[in-house]
Amino acid sequence: MRLFFDTNVWISAFAAKGLCRDLVRLALALHGGTRVTLVTSGCVAAETARILGDKFNLHGESVDAALLALGAVEGMPILDPRAAYLRLRGVA
Repeated sequence: MRLFFDTNVWISAFAAKGLCRDLVRLALALHGGTRVTLVTSGCVAAETARILGDKFNLHGESVDAALLALGAVEGMPILDPRAAYLRLRGVA
């Protein structure tokens, strides 16, 4: 089974305790096995990082940890999620 979580699920998992965090933890634990493959995109990673910073005031190591988790997900390649985030913010 291939799972694609949208930005809202990732944000909820990183920013709050609850169902989304539990779901993402379970999916990451099963990821790479014979039954579950998580997929994402660079756009989802960048949007997640942007919203974590803008709406939840998370920066630096917190956002880097979120991008690292998203970067571990297979499927659609995230070539450089940090660069995508900076482009989205208009920095790069």
